[in-house]
Amino acid sequence: MKLYHFELGLDYDFFSRVNNELRYEFQCRVEFICDYITKALRKKKIETKGKYNGIYINLLPDSENRVPIVRDCDVVIYLPFNFKKYNEARRLNDYNYYFELIRSGLYIYSNFLNERIDVIIDIVFEFEKINCKNRWLRKRRKFPSEDISVELWSELTTSNYTAEIEIKDKENVTICNGCFLKTEACHFVYYGLVSDIKILNNTLYIVDKWGNKRFSFCIPYLKKGLFFVKKELFDNDTE
Repeated sequence: MKLYHFELGLDYDFFSRVNNELRYEFQCRVEFICDYITKALRKKKIETKGKYNGIYINLLPDSENRVPIVRDCDVVIYLPFNFKKYNEARRLNDYNYYFELIRSGLYIYSNFLNERIDVIIDIVFEFEKINCKNRWLRKRRKFPSEDISVELWSELTTSNYTAEIEIKDKENVTICNGCFLKTEACHFVYYGLVSDIKILNNTLYIVDKWGNKRFSFCIPYLKKGLFFVKKELFDNDTE
């Protein structure tokens, strides 16, 4: 099987009982790293030796130390959680502790299943080299009838998820841009909110994965460089 998913987090079964708020906070703090590694893994199409396609590094208190397991289609690696180090990392926005955990977990994974990890380690290194910037083009569409093209950009940081729109004229010069969505950096919060771009009756709509209009912009205003965004009520009529 090919590696398809990577995750670092506080063990759900344990921390959802003893401190679910801390578990969720940690998940949001490291989502930008896990998302980047997951997307890179899928591009690399790394083959595994067994019937598993995900690597989960689960953190537990020292007293709950456990050996690695293969569960369903996932390899689960357990590491001790150092709250003092995490608190310092959170206070300083320093990611070294997260990368220390990731590398330690990957080496255990390699020894446990005799898997090569050089490509994954390179992915981690490349992410550090670009200053941990997880920004990507979500959608690009041209609208010749309006003499504009539209780009939707997404970015994940340790603090939040943001979505931005950029409007360019027919000469590919930016005439308007801005951020129209900002949420917690949690996959379950932002997933699917930004999917496509539609134009209807002089209005540009941002549509979610399920076909609902989420945000709208007045095209004449955009062409004048004026950034005004309206949050829409759900409406599937985007044709």
